[in-house]
Amino acid sequence: MITSGDQKQNTHTGKVVSHVPGHDIIDCQNCGFLHVSPLPTEAELTKLYQQDFYQSEKPEYIAASEQDGAWHDIEYGLRLDLAHEHLGHAGKVLDIGCGPGNFLQVARKQGWDAYGIEPSSVAADHAKSLGLDVQTGFFPDDFNHEAGSFDFIHMSEVLEHVPSPTEVIQAAKQLLRPDGVLTISVPNDFSPLQMAAAKAVSADQWWVVPDHHLNYFTMDSLEKILRAQCLTCIDRTTNFPMELFLLMGQDYTADPAIGKQCHQLRKKFDQNLNQIDKDLLKKFYRHLAGINMGRLAIITAQNGSE
Repeated sequence: MITSGDQKQNTHTGKVVSHVPGHDIIDCQNCGFLHVSPLPTEAELTKLYQQDFYQSEKPEYIAASEQDGAWHDIEYGLRLDLAHEHLGHAGKVLDIGCGPGNFLQVARKQGWDAYGIEPSSVAADHAKSLGLDVQTGFFPDDFNHEAGSFDFIHMSEVLEHVPSPTEVIQAAKQLLRPDGVLTISVPNDFSPLQMAAAKAVSADQWWVVPDHHLNYFTMDSLEKILRAQCLTCIDRTTNFPMELFLLMGQDYTADPAIGKQCHQLRKKFDQNLNQIDKDLLKKFYRHLAGINMGRLAIITAQNGSE
């Protein structure tokens, strides 16, 4: 779920776009994206993700994710397909913040030589029990570089948790082979559709959770920090816009049971369209991303200067 890295030491100034008790979310002029202010300490983050997250914060996450295996084959399969398309082969892949190993399982089934790193011993041990090659620790500080460089590096919902996203991208880039591919997915927050959905159900900004999410990205802001590291952005896509359910009156922010029902429906949508016309599914999500809609911002970049 998270990597390590020193807190950003630069001056952070910008317009306050949201506030919850004890925290502001600022549009940081220095960083180029929204983030929480003040930032938590490294000790607080270490405790959360090494000790608390899977034990107390998300105790049912691993069991629930196992029920989503067929959907993961589609969701992660699309990302692996794109990397394969640009590389020309299934090579060596590293999943940073691999959790219980969902992405790695799909990668292994598709013929990739798959590696992962995960700070939570609970999640990492589960992944290891599946026969996956996973290190326990924070990236990049605890990463054992014996595996060498990688054709493909994947980070799914990681950058929103780290105190210095740019440092994490820099460290990942150093592990990429020439022309290697990096895919990053983060929540697509403060999007026009999300803001409209919040008004529709008269809800507070439920996505602002500063104890967990330090950073808040858009498609454009994520691409900007990738380009700043001389990575060439080659694809922009997303996944199902969950906000549509809110606009249809299904308020999953107020009722977890509704949230589970909506999740089942979004899985069914992906599974049906993937079976009928996989290319149409890809086009659908790319077009949504083109107008900055969709629940996730999923950007793929290739090593090398633009």
